[in-house]
Amino acid sequence: MSEPRKTPSSVRTIYRYLSVGFEIAVALSVPMTGGYWIDQQFDTSPWFLLAGALLGIALFIRIAIRLSENLDSGRKVRSTKKETPDKD
Repeated sequence: MSEPRKTPSSVRTIYRYLSVGFEIAVALSVPMTGGYWIDQQFDTSPWFLLAGALLGIALFIRIAIRLSENLDSGRKVRSTKKETPDKD
C-alpha cells in the first residue's frame, strides 16, 4: 500500500481563504435573496429585504469575530511552565 499524499501548505491556505470567502458570500446573499423573495410574494417591499440585509450583516460580523479569534489563538505563544524546585 502506498502512503496517503500530503497536501502542500499552500493548497491548504488557498482552500482556507476560498472557504472563508464562500462563507461570507453565502452569509450576505442568502438572507437578502430570501428577503427579496418574501417581499415579492407578499408585496411588502422593502421590509424583508432590509431585514435580510441586517441578518446578513449580523452573520458577517459573527464570521469576522470567529476569524479574529482563530487568528488570535494561532498567534498566541504557549508558555511553558518552568518547574520550580520544591522547598523542603
